[in-house]
Amino acid sequence: MQEENPMYVKIDMPTSLRKEVLKTALKSTSLLKDFEQLKEIIKKKKELIARIRSIVIDVKKSEKEFVKLLPELPEEIEKKKAMPKAKKPEAKKEAKKEKPKKEKIKKEKPLIEDPLARELRLIEEKLKALS
Repeated sequence: MQEENPMYVKIDMPTSLRKEVLKTALKSTSLLKDFEQLKEIIKKKKELIARIRSIVIDVKKSEKEFVKLLPELPEEIEKKKAMPKAKKPEAKKEAKKEKPKKEKIKKEKPLIEDPLARELRLIEEKLKALS
């Protein structure tokens, strides 16, 4: 058996080095915690997507059953639907020329707004209405 000879090395400023090691350990711990939370969120998201898909399938089945249960339309109504409507392209074109086009900015609204964001959006809308 070989006997190990420990070798010692002098470290300059050992307290600052210890502090840095501890700070790094704390950061890695918080990152691991955040990672676990992220995994949990992804798992919940997948479960919700699966639930939504099953609900959509149920809604489509119900819609097909509903359409089957509807009574048939009388022939008069079907003929009215088949007849083309009289077009007035000139009147529509003139009306479009008179109205100036307003630029609409489409904003993507999140599905669920937090109360603060909703309140901020309402205030912005009121400001736009005033100007």
